[in-house]
Amino acid sequence: MFADILSGRKLGSYTVGALIGQGSAASVYRAYDAKDKVVALKVLSSFAASNAQIRARFQREAQAGTTLSHPGIVPVLDVGQSDNYHYLVMPLVEGESLMRRQVRKPALDQGTAVDVVRQIAEALDYAHRHGIVHRDIKPANVLLTPDGRAMVTDFGIARTLNAAALTRTGQMIGTFYYSAPEQSQFNAAIDGRTDLYSLGVLLYQLITNRLPFTGSMAEVLTGHQSELAPAPSSLVPVDPELESIIQKALAKNPADRFQTGAEMAAALAALPLKPAPQPVSAGWWSSLTRFFGS
Repeated sequence: MFADILSGRKLGSYTVGALIGQGSAASVYRAYDAKDKVVALKVLSSFAASNAQIRARFQREAQAGTTLSHPGIVPVLDVGQSDNYHYLVMPLVEGESLMRRQVRKPALDQGTAVDVVRQIAEALDYAHRHGIVHRDIKPANVLLTPDGRAMVTDFGIARTLNAAALTRTGQMIGTFYYSAPEQSQFNAAIDGRTDLYSLGVLLYQLITNRLPFTGSMAEVLTGHQSELAPAPSSLVPVDPELESIIQKALAKNPADRFQTGAEMAAALAALPLKPAPQPVSAGWWSSLTRFFGS
């Protein structure tokens, strides 16, 4: 196995330790730098590295991660290539992914859900102000630390705001359950408001314990394009102001959404909801595999 080949070897100045997560494109290891500091080492599989598109996605993740420095974004510390292996280095974050948290304990109290999404909105605002759109906001790409911090990961399909590639070319980008309407429209521009729609889907899911649209990919995309999601209050008791925030984030037209992450974060912060004092379980979770996304 790929994992067995690398454990115990050196890639550049890093000693590869135990495998902590593996997917189709990359594996994540506990590793040690030259000063014996523990880090997370994400390594492309040889098959993925031979694919120019996957390799470019990996390089985009590295570029975005080294550009951004924010407490709500998992940074990339180093990037390298050794013995035909492409790798990037990140802090080994203690905690669990939001996806794993939902599996472990699906029901989040509304105050905690609001606090998590507020933090993500602030991190996205920072990324957008630095010219980067994430384009794949979903529970698997958010880490929760034991002290209650939310951290955004995996900028592998991110694009700079001034890149021509932000114009649709007919290829679906992002995870369709969380995709904004414009992500499946040919030649539609993508900007920070696209991420805020996805964040609205995530908030809807945290509050109601269901996605706004389900079914086949075609059915879900049609829902995002032209249907109204069931009102959260029709599914669970919900603060009316919180419901208004969710509905604004899920507006079909980007002009009708929150225009910045800071605006959405401020609206969430103004709600009279406080997170419950329930720390995330400690441990080094294999959910770090989600650094390589879907």
